[in-house]
Amino acid sequence: MGYIQTPLVAIARAREKMKEAIVVAQNHLTAIENQLETATDKLNELRAEENRFRAQYLIIYPILVTAALFGLVILTAIFSQSTLWLFLQKIWGNLVHYLLGTAVTILTYLGIVWLKYSTDIRDTPGGSGYRHRDANLNPTSQRELTLWVAAKDKEEIFGYYSRSYRTLTALVVEDEQRLCVLTRSLGFPAYFLSQIEFYRDCYERSQSEQIEQEEIPDLIPEEIGSSKELKLAYQSLLSAIALKLISQNSQGNYQFNGQSLGKDREQIALALATEFTFQELYEELKERIEAFEHDFIYHKLQEFKASASYLTRYECKLLDDLLSDYNPLN
Repeated sequence: MGYIQTPLVAIARAREKMKEAIVVAQNHLTAIENQLETATDKLNELRAEENRFRAQYLIIYPILVTAALFGLVILTAIFSQSTLWLFLQKIWGNLVHYLLGTAVTILTYLGIVWLKYSTDIRDTPGGSGYRHRDANLNPTSQRELTLWVAAKDKEEIFGYYSRSYRTLTALVVEDEQRLCVLTRSLGFPAYFLSQIEFYRDCYERSQSEQIEQEEIPDLIPEEIGSSKELKLAYQSLLSAIALKLISQNSQGNYQFNGQSLGKDREQIALALATEFTFQELYEELKERIEAFEHDFIYHKLQEFKASASYLTRYECKLLDDLLSDYNPLN
């Protein structure tokens, strides 16, 4: 009895340690997000201070000085035109010197402004230990939420959750009974941790129960994963086999238009979905399938499923989906 309990105790302890590790990781992500939000607020304050500094020293002060000089010239012209005339003659006689003096004054002023900017503004991030980039430049740094909801509930759910999430996307799902949610924080999808726990539990149960791979669902919504393209390619392959567009030679290799595709149907479907060299063949295959009438395809799929006893459970499920799509009564 003790021999049987030992693995169970070990599994329970491993499960607790995994849960603790996940909690620690989630707390760490939350802490990082809080730090990032604080740093973003500081950066926004810094940018506002920088804008005020530039407006003050590069726009307001130069305008005031220029206005004061023009005002002095105007007052001189009003009260003593002779003095103004002598002043203008003196400037004209030493125009080059005055231009050089003005340039030196402007450059000196800009140098003082730059020194003050470097001291008061640019050193602020270094003095506070801030080293984060602006979260607005990297959308994946912000907390995101994507929902797949029924069309009739989209506006209501979007209005409710948009008050809590900065970045919210609401998409319409075909099956109104499903509600898919994807959250992302710091570019790290939350469903990843859920998948770890889910498949770990499936692995533990498979030690005592007979669970086939096809029975374990994919937790990632089909709309955002690569499984959708693979499923479509696999369905196209099965349809082509049912319609005799793809045949199997004596060695067990599947062929299309004289080109060998291989023996493993799953690998062929994967190649059709992902490999660039198969795209032209895949497009031609889909065009050939679409040329048939739907009723004829439905009939051939029924015959294929009834006669092909070698199909896996997953392939039978794909055929059931195809039969549902091509069913004349739907």
